[in-house]
Amino acid sequence: MGVLDNETIYEKFDPQGMNKYIHDLPNHIENSWNELKQISIPTHYINAKNIVILGMGGSGNVGNIIKYYTQKNIKVPIEIVKDYVLPAYVNSSTLVIAISFSGGTEETIAAFSEAGVRGAKLLAVSAGGEIESLARKYNVPHFKINYSLPARAAIIFLLMPIIYFLSKLKFIDVRDDEINEILNNLKIFQQRIEITMPTGQNEAKKLAENLKGKLCIIVGSGIVSPIAVRFKNQINENAKSFAAWEEMPEMCHNFLQGLDFPDRIKDKILTIFIQSKFDYPRNILRFQAVQNVLKRKGLMFEVVNLEVKGSELSEILHYLHFVDYVSLYMAMLEQTDPMPYEMVTYLKNFLAENK
Repeated sequence: MGVLDNETIYEKFDPQGMNKYIHDLPNHIENSWNELKQISIPTHYINAKNIVILGMGGSGNVGNIIKYYTQKNIKVPIEIVKDYVLPAYVNSSTLVIAISFSGGTEETIAAFSEAGVRGAKLLAVSAGGEIESLARKYNVPHFKINYSLPARAAIIFLLMPIIYFLSKLKFIDVRDDEINEILNNLKIFQQRIEITMPTGQNEAKKLAENLKGKLCIIVGSGIVSPIAVRFKNQINENAKSFAAWEEMPEMCHNFLQGLDFPDRIKDKILTIFIQSKFDYPRNILRFQAVQNVLKRKGLMFEVVNLEVKGSELSEILHYLHFVDYVSLYMAMLEQTDPMPYEMVTYLKNFLAENK
C-alpha cells in the first residue's frame, strides 16, 4: 500500500478537511447552477458592447478561464482587470463583473466602485463584504456565496456565476443538458482520482509522487493555460511548494534559451505539459519541439492528457478537479496541512495596517 493509500495520513495532516472541499466540486457545480436560476438580470445588459471582469488572485484567474473559454465564440471584447484602475473606455455600454470571494478585496472594490460611478452595467459575485454592499447601493444583481469554505476551494462558486450570466445574456450558449452531462462524466472521473482509488490506478496520486521535491513548471495553451495557473497556485497554497507556469506558444520565444544555468538545479526541475484536445494544431507541434529540447538538455518532463469527453467547459472542469487533487496529495506527501494561509494573511494584514 502506498503512502497516499493510507487514510490515516489525511486525518493527521488534513484535519480541517481540504479533501472534502475538493471532493465536493461536482456538488458545487450543481448547487451553484441551480441557485443562479433565482437571479434576475436586467434585460438591457444584453446590449453591452464590451465586458470587463474584475478580480485578484484566484478570482482573477477565473476571469482568465472565462476569457480563454469564450474567445472563439463571443462577439464582444473581454478584458480582465487585476488592479485598482479601470480602463478609460469603461462606460454605460460596458458590462463590469466583480469577483471577490471575501467581498473585501481592495483592488476589486476600488475598480467596481468606479464602474458604478461611470454608470456601467454591473454584476457581482462574493460571499458578502463591501462588494455586496456596493451591489446593493447600485441595485444590481449579486450572487452571494452562502457556503463556509476557504477561498481557493470556492472556485466553482466564482466561475459558474460568470458562465451563467454570460449565457443568460446570450453572449455564450451553455444549457442545462450540457451541465448535466458534465456532472455525470465528472462523477465517474472522480472515482479515478479520489482518495479511495489506490495509487497504482490513480493518475493524480502518481503525478503527486513524481512532483515531490521537484521545482515544478506547469505549461498549458488555449483553454488549459489558466488551468496551468490554477495548478501552480494550488501547489503553492496547498502543498506549500514552489511552482511556476508558462504559456504556449509564448514560452517558445524566451523559455527555451534559459535552460543552461544554473546547472546544479537541473535534476530538480520537472516540467508538466497539460494537453487539451482543443489545442491549436501548431501548438501541438510546439509542445513536441519543446519536449525534444528538454530531452536534449537532460531535463525531466511529463505530459498530462485526461482525454476528457465532451465540451471545452467539460475539459476545464475536469482539469480543475484533477489539479486540486494533485495539490492535496502533494501536501500529504510533504506532511503539511494544506489549509493554513499565513503568508498571504500576513500581507493582507500589513496592507490593512498601512492604509
